[in-house]
Amino acid sequence: NEFKLLNKIDLSFNSLYGTVDPIYLPTAVTDLNLSYNNFTGYVLLNFATILPVIQIVNLSHNSFTNIITSYPATMTKMDFSYNQLSFDFGRIAVFGIEFNNVQHIDWSHNTKISGRVPEEIGQLLAQSNTQYIDLSHTSINETFPPSLSNVYSLLHLDFSHTYVNGFLPGSSLPPNLVTLNISHLNMEGSLPDLPPSLQVLDASYTSFSGRLPSFGSPQTSQIRQLHLRHTNLNGTLPSSLPSYLKLEVVDFSFSE
Repeated sequence: NEFKLLNKIDLSFNSLYGTVDPIYLPTAVTDLNLSYNNFTGYVLLNFATILPVIQIVNLSHNSFTNIITSYPATMTKMDFSYNQLSFDFGRIAVFGIEFNNVQHIDWSHNTKISGRVPEEIGQLLAQSNTQYIDLSHTSINETFPPSLSNVYSLLHLDFSHTYVNGFLPGSSLPPNLVTLNISHLNMEGSLPDLPPSLQVLDASYTSFSGRLPSFGSPQTSQIRQLHLRHTNLNGTLPSSLPSYLKLEVVDFSFSE
C-alpha cells in the first residue's frame, strides 16, 4: 500500500459524489473529513475492522443514509450531521451499537432519524464517557429517559427542534451538564432545579410554566446564559438573580 503511513484525509468542500467504501482507505488513518460534498448511500458499518485506529470522522453535509454500528476504541468524535440518516432511534440497542470511547456525537439535522429516546441510551453513553451529543432537528419523540441521569460525563445535550415532549423531571438530567438546549419542544410543566454546573440553558419556545428554577447558590452556580423567551414562565424574578456574578445573558422576552 503506497499510502500505508497516511493518517489524515481531508476532502471537504468539494463536489465529490457517489458512494464511499472505507475498505480502500489506508488503515493508518486517524482523521477522516469528507464533509460538504455530495456523497450518498451507505457507509460500511464496521469501522472497527477497516479503520482500526480512526479517531475523528466528519461525514457532515452529505446525503449518507445509514449509521455505523461498530466503532474502534480509538474513535473519539463523529459528526454525521446534515445527512439523510434514516433509522428508528428507539431500536438503537437492537442495532448492537457500541460507542466505545466516542466522546462527541453529532447526528443533528437528520430529519429521518425517528422513534423514542430509548432507556438504553443512558447505559451506552455512560460506558463510552460521552461528553457531547446533539440530536437536534431530528424526528425523535416521547420523553426524556431517566437513564440520562447516570451519564456523569455528559456536558452538552441538545434535543432542540425535535418531537420530545411532556414533562422534564430533574431526575432525568445528567448531573454535570454545562449546556442544555431544549428549545422549540412541546415541553410543559415546571422547569426543574438544574445542575449547578450548568452554564447555558435554552428552553425558549416551549410551554414551561411556573417559577424560574433554581441554579444553586450564587456563590457556586456556573450559570452564564438564560434563554427563556416565548415560554409560560411567570411570577417575579428572584431577588438573588443579580448575585449570580457569572450571568451574562438573560432573555425572558415574550414570556408571561
